[in-house]
Amino acid sequence: GFIAWALYCHRSSAGHSFISDREKTFNGINIGLKKFRKILPHYLKILIFVAFPLANALHHKGACSSMIMTYLTAASLVMIPMSIVEATILGVQFTVVRLLVSLPLVIVFSVVIEKVLTRQRYHLPDQ
Repeated sequence: GFIAWALYCHRSSAGHSFISDREKTFNGINIGLKKFRKILPHYLKILIFVAFPLANALHHKGACSSMIMTYLTAASLVMIPMSIVEATILGVQFTVVRLLVSLPLVIVFSVVIEKVLTRQRYHLPDQ
């Protein structure tokens, strides 16, 4: 509900911006893409060199699947550089609402997925 409404408002404002001043809209999109390209390597490095090894360590220490899934998903949701770019492009209010809505959903769906995997007798490989 609320996320759909927020995205609708964003699309409406982007559409209004495009109609009123196409050049300014394309300029804004280009600035956003340039910022995104700058932080993407850092984002991937954090996932590859921090998040995945830590998830692996959690697995080997006996953490349940839902905790590992929650950690990996939340780690990708709250990356500081990505959140800064998102707040710059979409607004601070949108970023805060996205985080407040997304994080509880991550926990809920991680538990649901773990229950489904348990019923199907799936286990993460030990290697």
